[in-house]
Amino acid sequence: MSVKILPFNEIYAEPVKQLVIDVHHEFGFDYDRRLDADLEEISHVYGGRGGFWLAIENAKVVGTSALREDTQYTGTLKRMYLLPPFRGKGIGRLLLQQAVDYAKQQKYGEIVLDTVTYQKSAITLYEKYGFIKTGCKGSQLFYRLVLANV
Repeated sequence: MSVKILPFNEIYAEPVKQLVIDVHHEFGFDYDRRLDADLEEISHVYGGRGGFWLAIENAKVVGTSALREDTQYTGTLKRMYLLPPFRGKGIGRLLLQQAVDYAKQQKYGEIVLDTVTYQKSAITLYEKYGFIKTGCKGSQLFYRLVLANV
């Protein structure tokens, strides 16, 4: 498998949106214009000290990860998605590593994220990587990875 992790490029805007829709449907979610509004302005929303990355195989978007600036100290991991045939092959870890490395370059002290209880493989990935669960609300779980003592 020859997957490359690349920074977001506008030519992939529609394939990214379709990937998110496909993964959402897999887990029983519909596209929500309010919750998914960032997909209409990826370069803007994830610009500055944020970033958005693509896993590309044969010119096809097969996965994504993103980092959004919340505060000068905290980045939020967003849009960790991978199409089913590409899971369990280390690509999710590459996408996560890209976001973490970038967060360190940007001098974030921590990364936070939220996920849901039924995304077991994502939870396993985050916990193996060192994210610590900080709370839960219903089926939603919250995690934190400390990058530096500030």
